[in-house]
Parts: sequence; structure tokens; C-alpha cells
Amino acid sequence: MTNYHNGQIVVAGGTNLIAIDPDTGTQHPILSVQADVGVLDLSDPVYSPDGTRLAYLRRPEKTIWVLDIATGQTEQLTTCGAPACDKYSRSSWSPDGLRLAFSDHDQSGGAQLFVINADGTQRRQLTHFPRGQMATEPSWSPDGTLIAFNLVRTGGFTSGPSDIDAVRPDGTHLSVLLANLEEQSERCALRGCR
Repeated sequence: MTNYHNGQIVVAGGTNLIAIDPDTGTQHPILSVQADVGVLDLSDPVYSPDGTRLAYLRRPEKTIWVLDIATGQTEQLTTCGAPACDKYSRSSWSPDGLRLAFSDHDQSGGAQLFVINADGTQRRQLTHFPRGQMATEPSWSPDGTLIAFNLVRTGGFTSGPSDIDAVRPDGTHLSVLLANLEEQSERCALRGCR
């Protein structure tokens, strides 16, 4: 998984986060983590809007961390239930850089949408879907008033229809933006969409 900011691409691989200059191919490590027990994997890096911090996922611990680019200091924000962070979370920074949206499991067994302050305080659950529904891949609107996400319905080991939904950062005004993505995609393939 890669993330681009300020002229550099950040790639996560193994126990490293590496910045690459796309013009020259020059690489330099941003973070290297010593694997203490078992295999450690860093993934899903995403820059804060101002480029001063980088959120990433540590596996198999299923923890979300934030790296301060200037100081090299890291801070664990949250621990997630299996397999939500591991499979479904793509952290997303709010436009002001004060909060992160991510997916995690709750007691229902579904993957829910959460927000947390960038300092690890005030974790809040935004969605409350029943088992078999997974809120994944959150993305903030440019003005910070909505968080769009993919809602996937699963049946056993298969994925069912999915929607693009949105919710306010306080958990209110849940709405469907685009229903049944697979059906919409098939219609576009047959008729052509612009």
C-alpha cells in the first residue's frame, strides 16, 4: 500500500515504511521496526493533511499507530478486534488533521466505523450495523462534515452487495449515497456510463 504527499510516495513493506522520490527513484527509510515476536508487518500508511504525521497499521498486532515525521516518535492510538483492522481498515485523516476514521469490530461481530482523536483520546463508534455488515474504507469529505464508507454485506464466506454510505463525524445522519455497487457497475458495463 502506498501513500503520496509532498513529492514523495510512502511504501509499507515488512517492518519498514520507505519514502520514494518518484522522479529519481531515491529511497530512504522513514521508519524501521524491530519484530519482537513472530512476523511483524507495517501496512496502510496515510499522511496527515499537513504531512507532519503518518498513520499506519501494525500486523499481526492489529494496532493503529501514528509517526511524527519530524521527531521519529511513534504512538499507538488503538487496538482493534480481529479481523476488522487487519482486513477492513484504511485509516483516513480528517481535513483538519485532528481525527482519524477507521474500521473495527464491536460486540455484534460486524465491522463498524469509528473516529478517534489523533492523540488517541475520545474513541467514538459511529455505526451500529448488525452481524454480517462491514463498514470499510472510510474517507472524509473535504469540508470534514461527512465520512463516506463502503458498506459490505457478507453471507458466510462470500461478499454480497455493497453500498457507498455516509455519516456525520458525530454518528448522525447515516445515509446511502450509492446503493448496490455491483448492480450499478454491471449497468454501466452494458449501457456505458460517463
